[in-house]
Amino acid sequence: MSLRFSERELRRLGDKDLAQIQHGLHAAFKERHPELGDIALPVRPQKKNTKQPESIVIPSMELVVSKHVERYIGLGFYREVYPNLDDEEATARYREDFALPVSGVEQPEAHRGRFDVYLVVDPRINLPRQHKRAKIAEYIDTGKITNLTQFPRRPYVVFTHDANRYRPHTVDQAIAKFAGDEVGSPQVEVTALYLNYPQFFRDHGVDAAGSRYKSDNVPYLNTFNGKPKVDANWSGNVNQYWGALSRGNVLKRGGAFQLKG
Repeated sequence: MSLRFSERELRRLGDKDLAQIQHGLHAAFKERHPELGDIALPVRPQKKNTKQPESIVIPSMELVVSKHVERYIGLGFYREVYPNLDDEEATARYREDFALPVSGVEQPEAHRGRFDVYLVVDPRINLPRQHKRAKIAEYIDTGKITNLTQFPRRPYVVFTHDANRYRPHTVDQAIAKFAGDEVGSPQVEVTALYLNYPQFFRDHGVDAAGSRYKSDNVPYLNTFNGKPKVDANWSGNVNQYWGALSRGNVLKRGGAFQLKG
C-alpha cells in the first residue's frame, strides 16, 4: 500500500483534511528523495480464507497527531497555551509541543483489535475553556470534575475505541469488565474524542468512565439535541444510547505516551 494510494482512499472516504496532510507528506518525500519511489504504508494482513476484499490501511501516528493538532489550532487552543505570543510564534510553538519521541510511538501489540483509535489529548487547557472554544454546552461545572484515572499534564497520546463496546452496560458494569491493562477514560479524553472523531457521537453518548462529578455521577458528552453538551448521570444508570469510554494503560505517566510539550 503506497502513500499516494492511501491519499486516494482517504479522499474516497470523505476524509479530505487527512488526505491533504497525506498529500503534503508525499510531496515532501518526493522533493527530499527523488531517487526513491512512493512510501510504503503498513497494512493489516488478511487472514487466509476470509472474504474481506482488501486490507485495512492504518494511518501513521505522525498523520494522526498532525490532524488532531491542526484541529486544536483551528479551535484556538494555541492562544490559551501561549497568550503572550503573536499568532505566528504561538502556532509554531504549539505544533512543536506535539513532537513525537525520537523513538516513535507504536500501538502496543496487545491493543490491536481492542484499542484501535489513536487520540491526541492536550490537558493544559482546562475543560471549561476547551468547551467554550469548541461551543460545547456545559450542564455541569466541569471545573469541579474529579478523575479516577490520572493523566499527564502535558500533551499525550492514548489508544481507545468508539465507546460502542460497553453499550448498554452501566458504567459500573463496564468497569467490572475492564481487562488488566484497561482503565476508564477521564472527561478530558472524552472531549478530545468528540473534537477529533465527532462521527462517534452520532448515535450514542459517551460516558467518561474515568471521571466523577459529585461523588457517584459520571460526566458524559452527547449530541442528541443536535448540539454537543456535557452533563453527568449516575454510574449505575442503564441506557442503550450510552457507552462507557476506556483506553489502554500499558505505560507509566498515566498510561499514555507523553509528548514534548
